[in-house]
Amino acid sequence: EDQKPKTPADAKKIANLTKKYQSLLKAKNSELESSALEISSLKELLQIEQQKSSWYETQLSSKDTKIRSLTQKLTEASPTTESEEQPKKPTRSEKQRVVKKGQKH
Repeated sequence: EDQKPKTPADAKKIANLTKKYQSLLKAKNSELESSALEISSLKELLQIEQQKSSWYETQLSSKDTKIRSLTQKLTEASPTTESEEQPKKPTRSEKQRVVKKGQKH
């Protein structure tokens, strides 16, 4: 019986407070629904990005395999010796030819 309004003014206050409370609840509920939609959209975007990432990883792996295969074939087709791997130093006469060409210009 303590919860019953004692006067019409009390009843009005309670009614106003109830309306405000319901209004706040609706606003919060709306906010939560909006957040839920945003989360759902972000999850979808994440899945798409993960699929793209997976696709790129597959492509990279495939290219890497091709490159390794071609490199191996090239290595087998033309084995190099140590002297071929190192750049050849110009001889003294080749150096002099370069200097003379530079002086002509």
